[in-house]
Amino acid sequence: MERLKQYAAAKPGMFSRRDAAALCKEYSLIGTEVYFDDLVPRDLPLGPGEERTFAEAVQTLKARRAHASYWAWPTAFLTGRNRAELYRRMGGAEGVKAYFGDETGEAIYSRWTAEYALCARLGLEAYTFHLIDYAPIDGKWEFTLSRQDILAGMAEMLGVFLSRLDQAGLLGPKGPVIELENAGWGLEYGAQTAEDFAWVLSQVADPWDRLRLGWDVNHLLHAVGRERFLLPPEEITGSMAAQEGPGLARRWLEYNLLDPRLRGRVGSVHLSDRPVTDTEYFRRGKLSQPWLGELEALPEGEAQEEYGVKIVLGQYDAHIPIGSGYLTGEEWTRLLRELEEHNGPFALLHELKNSKDIFADLAAQRAALGGTES
Repeated sequence: MERLKQYAAAKPGMFSRRDAAALCKEYSLIGTEVYFDDLVPRDLPLGPGEERTFAEAVQTLKARRAHASYWAWPTAFLTGRNRAELYRRMGGAEGVKAYFGDETGEAIYSRWTAEYALCARLGLEAYTFHLIDYAPIDGKWEFTLSRQDILAGMAEMLGVFLSRLDQAGLLGPKGPVIELENAGWGLEYGAQTAEDFAWVLSQVADPWDRLRLGWDVNHLLHAVGRERFLLPPEEITGSMAAQEGPGLARRWLEYNLLDPRLRGRVGSVHLSDRPVTDTEYFRRGKLSQPWLGELEALPEGEAQEEYGVKIVLGQYDAHIPIGSGYLTGEEWTRLLRELEEHNGPFALLHELKNSKDIFADLAAQRAALGGTES
């Protein structure tokens, strides 16, 4: 993997003893990817003071990439699909304004535009755009919008965002690429498959060729059991059903990452794994039993939120080092080589963002890939 530019996801709390510069030097990383709302809460304007805070963190964390802020249920809020349901779930207009910043969407689009502009000024290489539908309390509500409605909403929101960037003079051949990260099927809805992204990209004007895909392979594995997809039957397409059986995870990853319609459009692979399971904890975003009953028995608010997050981080968004989940290190190495031959160069982002010891976990992941040898 030596030919690929490599990065690591960075959280401020990861570096209590050794700093990000030491991580990059030890593992020959180009730099890190930081998360905007870790450094500047998304309910704050991105004014001069906040920009200085972010710029200082970029320097300290050796960041070359940044992950956009994101909000729950953007499709309903920003495109009006099932908006009445959103208001009921958020507790009316005051709840909507408290969470999103206003009722128009201006606060969100302005924040995204300001984030991208700051990335451009700081010379960052990529802006990971994670446009997904999820619930503020994981598992409490079922998704009622169809996936096609959500994909159409994604294309609409992307179009508005790119238009705003263009009007602000921020788009051009040398600006940061905008990498669309895939959703984690089961507990999030959004673009997930190669078919989804091929359709969305066909709907969005991108004259400066700024849009790329950031394949989070942990998210691709959210729908996968040992030999079957952990999804409602109506969500399993014929092409998906044909892949079920031993070796499903490897075939599913190959099916999406190597899709010929997306050749040359993959900007990065966000590399980590998740624990192997045959348990469908979430169905259409809502917890299954007995976990739903346990959540609903808790006081509303923070207790329910913490319960949902514990299952998400433990069973889905675990982001554990490769070789300890669905594929062996050799299988990952082979797949990444095939993608490089198929797509051309892409960034390899070691997304071990939940790590308690990033030096040890990155060492384990790099060792599974065969060390620094290509």
